[in-house]
Amino acid sequence: MARMAWLKLYDEFIDDPKMLSLDDALVVLWVRMMCLANRNEEERGVIARAPRAGLAKQLYVSIELLNEALVLFASDEFRMVSIRDDGAIVLTNWQKRNPRKPSDEPSAVAERKRRWRERSQNASGTRSERVGNAPIDIRVQSTPLLSPRERMDFDRFWAAYPSRQRQKRKSAEEAWARLMRTPDENGDCPDPESIIAAAQNYDLATKDRLPVHICYAVNFLDKHNWEDYVHGVPEGDRSTADDAGSAGGPYVPDVEATKKMLAALAGS
Repeated sequence: MARMAWLKLYDEFIDDPKMLSLDDALVVLWVRMMCLANRNEEERGVIARAPRAGLAKQLYVSIELLNEALVLFASDEFRMVSIRDDGAIVLTNWQKRNPRKPSDEPSAVAERKRRWRERSQNASGTRSERVGNAPIDIRVQSTPLLSPRERMDFDRFWAAYPSRQRQKRKSAEEAWARLMRTPDENGDCPDPESIIAAAQNYDLATKDRLPVHICYAVNFLDKHNWEDYVHGVPEGDRSTADDAGSAGGPYVPDVEATKKMLAALAGS
């Protein structure tokens, strides 16, 4: 897309005596002339010499209205423009109203565009380097942490894990990726279904535990705690799990369990 240049239109324009004295067609023509003069990158504020018929077409007016307007705008009463010897139309006080900053120079504009392209490329996985004045694009491969299949399995694991300790998901995803890609001594990688079943069993075994006594998912995976729960709830956790499962619904601690929880909180 071509660069859009801006020009300043001061709010005094609405009640400027000269503008109020012009009919609407001439006011519109003047605004169009300012836009056209602003497009001249070599001489801002100057409408380059052109045949009047072509200029009228650029300004979307008849050649008669354009000639009439130029005589009026150049008159001593208005002094809005001056006609140079080469036929160019110079808008009065343009540099005062629309001063050109160093950042508007073509070289500065080109440099801004280059930096913008580099930022855009870096955001999408491309790094741009320069050798001399020539940019060289170096493509950087961005690989997702988990494959689509691994993502689906991890999401199931995360849903099965004790909800009171579903924290540090990013770290857990990294641990899952390591686990799925690390074969054992037989050259086999862990079965995701076994780890998901272990998470379900661990959730059952920790229904009455405070979150502080439930390990983070990342540790459950990295320290291979899941191996203790693959085939069910370990014997040491079985009574708790049985009590939790017999209620037929969410576990609600009894008086003794509540006292234990409060004592644990008071001591922490």
